[in-house]
Amino acid sequence: MKVSVLYFAVFRERIGRDAETCRPKTFAVAHLGSQLAPRVAPPQYEAFHILHTGNLYKGQSWAPVMQGLRLFLQRTPQARGLVRLTQVGWSHGDLETWSIRCDLQDVVQIAGRRTQAEVVAMLDTASLLLALDYERPDSTTVLSKLPDYVAAGRPILAITAPGTSMAQLFNQDGGGLTAHYGSPEEAAQRIGTVFEAWQQRRLELRDVHQRHYRV
Repeated sequence: MKVSVLYFAVFRERIGRDAETCRPKTFAVAHLGSQLAPRVAPPQYEAFHILHTGNLYKGQSWAPVMQGLRLFLQRTPQARGLVRLTQVGWSHGDLETWSIRCDLQDVVQIAGRRTQAEVVAMLDTASLLLALDYERPDSTTVLSKLPDYVAAGRPILAITAPGTSMAQLFNQDGGGLTAHYGSPEEAAQRIGTVFEAWQQRRLELRDVHQRHYRV
């Protein structure tokens, strides 16, 4: 909960009254149903759920995520049955192409457009949230899904470049993790970092459960 409150405070400060300190032309438009308040839904430990919500357009590619996820699963084969990835929202088709190229059809689900209530429910099932920036080194876009992501209190991985506004929010303000959109290796490492923490907590809870029923 401390992490989610920190994320909320950081982004509220950046997007709210001190937004003028962001780089020129940076903008964030929240979804109509967004609520800038942290929720308290506990994480689930049945599946490591990587989730991206929001529409995707040309210039936003799944290539580094899919290639990075393939690298991670090759190095951590025991995770294959636990990991799933969901895209919610309209997409220009890049995800399906890369899921086939990387042999991840059994991991990837394209959920399409959903209501805001459905999106919030899916955010509560997430283990890792993705933000895909445009593939340009000077991107000044802050994606509209960020208020919902921050309120969910889950780890966030932004695929971006060092000099972008997204990188500023995550790297300088401590709001999450970043991986360069030209580096599947970085994506694999970040996914692995979050999975390791998730798996450790999952095993701890399983041990507690087993001790409880032995007693």
